[in-house]
Amino acid sequence: RNVAASDDEFFNAVDLAKMADRGGDRRAKRFIAETNMEVAHSAWGRGDLALAKICAREAAQFGALKAQSFMEGVQMDEALNAIKEGDEDIAKQLYSKLSQSENPAIRNRAAAAMKAMPVRAEGKGEFVVRKTKRSIFRVDTDRGNGSGFIVGRNVLVTNVHVIERARLIKAVQM
Repeated sequence: RNVAASDDEFFNAVDLAKMADRGGDRRAKRFIAETNMEVAHSAWGRGDLALAKICAREAAQFGALKAQSFMEGVQMDEALNAIKEGDEDIAKQLYSKLSQSENPAIRNRAAAAMKAMPVRAEGKGEFVVRKTKRSIFRVDTDRGNGSGFIVGRNVLVTNVHVIERARLIKAVQM
């Protein structure tokens, strides 16, 4: 891989190779798999776990042999990130899935990580706060302030009186 080339250039090359693959060129499959794995490794190194998984999945579809173990490594990182962000439930789900891996090293790492996770006793209120705190916003306007919460992608709900007749509105995550 030419390190000066951007991921976009590699995606363009992969798109061309997919056309060749539809035309029956067997070398195209190998190129697609290898290129996607290179982009996946690059993305993982930059911390872009979502792109790393997408590219690794596609590499697997085109025959990359190590794509599955790579994706499991990315999922281990996702679990660690979830723990750092205080979302132990996501980490537990990932570790539970990884503990079923065909790869014994991944299986053992996931089982050990799950055992090492802190056990937290929390009441219903604490659970609700932990699960919802990232979706709550303070809504500041030129006429005052209030609160709001996320209900969907790029959709924030607040009361009408908070933003009524306001010329400037700013939402700040609490």
